[in-house]
Amino acid sequence: MDKSIADDALLERACHLKWAFNAKPDMVIRVAPNRAVCIEMKLESGVGKYPSTSLDRAVFKARGLAPVLQTDVQRYLMVDLLGFETSFILLCTAPGEDRGAHRTLTWSTLFRALDLGGTPAFVRRTISAVLERA
Repeated sequence: MDKSIADDALLERACHLKWAFNAKPDMVIRVAPNRAVCIEMKLESGVGKYPSTSLDRAVFKARGLAPVLQTDVQRYLMVDLLGFETSFILLCTAPGEDRGAHRTLTWSTLFRALDLGGTPAFVRRTISAVLERA
């Protein structure tokens, strides 16, 4: 797109649309006809950034354009493109990660709030393993 789009703002909008196909949230819960909760889950990796290829990063750098967080692309997808009033949650190991539009919730906070009574042993082991990493 770099060669065919001279306007930086138009290039950024086109890139956001392209990236929206790859930056889909891990979970979307539709709580009303026009309202959703969007959850991005990170355990081993952090929040991604776009552009993601070295060639595209070089184009953005040459044009003086800033990289965009994966979570900001998700906000664009859910709010700007789809028109949902959306609450965003980043489920991660530590509360200080880059979050863009997302509110941070840690895995340990989530799992400690759950009633695990009646949960199969293999699920409890998996949760314990996640808590050890968190």
